[in-house]
Parts: sequence; structure tokens; C-alpha cells
Amino acid sequence: MLLLALALQVATNLPTAVPDGDASNWLTQDDYPPSAIKAGAEGTVAVRLTVGTDGRPVACDVTSSSGTEELDRAACTAIVTRGRFKPAKTQTSYTRRVLWRMPDMAAPIEITTAKFPDSVTEFEVTSDAEGRIEACRVVVRPSPDFDPCAQAPIGQKVDGGHVRNGKPVRAVRTMRSSTTTRFID
Repeated sequence: MLLLALALQVATNLPTAVPDGDASNWLTQDDYPPSAIKAGAEGTVAVRLTVGTDGRPVACDVTSSSGTEELDRAACTAIVTRGRFKPAKTQTSYTRRVLWRMPDMAAPIEITTAKFPDSVTEFEVTSDAEGRIEACRVVVRPSPDFDPCAQAPIGQKVDGGHVRNGKPVRAVRTMRSSTTTRFID
């Protein structure tokens, strides 16, 4: 898991800006640049924001580099994009340190290459009074190559049959299946 440790410092040349909301939400694991992960880059960057009277950052300066340009740039980009402060009568300043740490695993997992993507399948099977398949119709399929009816051949017995009001009857069973992949730490 990528860790972002945050520490605050008080700027000295302008009044200190007051965050409007939780400043710990301004950076996320998604802000760690992929090129820095691939290179195994870690470090601490200190940035100073100049904040306009409307509470939005207008400038970001790196006051102490992490040693990796991508990490320095990512810290400024995320904080300028998400940082919000209480409006003030004059420009204010805010200084923050961001500690970028690599995950413990050897390589990041590329979520978009999950073997089983999220999907929904729905199909209807019509069976006779004795429970043998008469027909199968696909309602929703995750891809054109997937055919759930191929697993339900005509004539195959799928259940013990259906009775309604004491008489055997034909039935249509709609089956819906969904697949969801959850990624956990």
C-alpha cells in the first residue's frame, strides 16, 4: 500500500492560510506518479502555496525537493487542484511536507488487467413440465463470445419439473449472474 504521510509547517512571509476542510484528503495513493513507482522513487517534498483571497491556491513552489521531479510536481499538482482554504482579506501562504513511500510489494498491480472484469449475465431457460430444457435465450451477456446457453443443451433435465394448481406446467426461469472483482490490501 502506498503511504502518504503529511506534515504541516507554518510559512513565514505571509499570513498562514487556514484549510477549509480536511487537508489530509488532498493527496491520495492515485497521485503517486506511475513513472516514480516504476523507478522506485521515494522522498519528502516541501511545498509552499500562495493562496488567493478566494481561498484557492494561485502558486506552488517547491522549497525542499524530494530528489525526484515527478514527485515534486505531483505534490504541487494535487494540492493546487484539491486544496481549499478559508477566504482571507489578503493573500496567504501555506507550507506542507509530503512523504512519498513505495509500497511493500515488488510491482504495482495494474487493476485494469484483472483476469475477470466486472460483468452481468442474464438468460432465460424454458423447461417443460418434467424439467427438461426446451429453449434458452440470452438477455444480457458480458461479451459476444460468451454464450451461457451453450451450457444448457435442449433436452437436458435442469430440475424436477413444475407443478401449478396440482398440474404439471412449463416454466421460464430467468437467471441473472453478476461478477465483481474487489481489490483488497
